[in-house]
Amino acid sequence: MSKVVSIIKKTTREEYAACKQGAFEHIVDYKQRFDARLDAFKVSGNTEPPKEDVAMDFMYGLDNGRYAEFKAEIVNDLQKGTLTTQIDDLNKMYILASRRVVVKTGDKITGGATFATVDSKMAKQ
Repeated sequence: MSKVVSIIKKTTREEYAACKQGAFEHIVDYKQRFDARLDAFKVSGNTEPPKEDVAMDFMYGLDNGRYAEFKAEIVNDLQKGTLTTQIDDLNKMYILASRRVVVKTGDKITGGATFATVDSKMAKQ
């Protein structure tokens, strides 16, 4: 680790910006890692980002495989004005994401098909 302040600040900014939830990482673990990087970002002397920016950074870092629909809903609601105020708190965003309900329709085809043919003209031996 460098002892040069400008390098420390740059490194913590990059680590904070790169913080994304892993494909198999639980949201609790992601939140703890995100908090740690945010704390390092602040402690190193970087200017603290506005609370609503932090909430959005957390949301956009969520795994797309599980949270793409959630992210789209939040952005669409903000654009339409149905979400009356922007989510301006990291913990509010975390709670919304962690408590969301996912409906599985079960309309995916998971099986396959097997075909067999019989030769009706079997050769006599």
